[in-house]
Amino acid sequence: MMVAPAAQRRGIGQQLLAACIHHAAQVPGLEQLTLTVTAANQHVVRLYERAGFRAWGLLPAPSWCGAWVTTSCTWCGFFHHHR
Repeated sequence: MMVAPAAQRRGIGQQLLAACIHHAAQVPGLEQLTLTVTAANQHVVRLYERAGFRAWGLLPAPSWCGAWVTTSCTWCGFFHHHR
């Protein structure tokens, strides 16, 4: 999911992430939610950290995103019932 540049820095990404986590938590047996972000996107990195996610690692090769190449980082979050 992405927030249009003109709508960024208004808390919309935080609301989207909270809704995603809420809906994912309703799936029986789901214990882990994995997200991917461009490693250089520090705004999203901080958003994920504030939501309790932790960096899991970098993808082994750059990703092609339309007109540019980027390094992506995978983030994992566990639901409270995870052991």
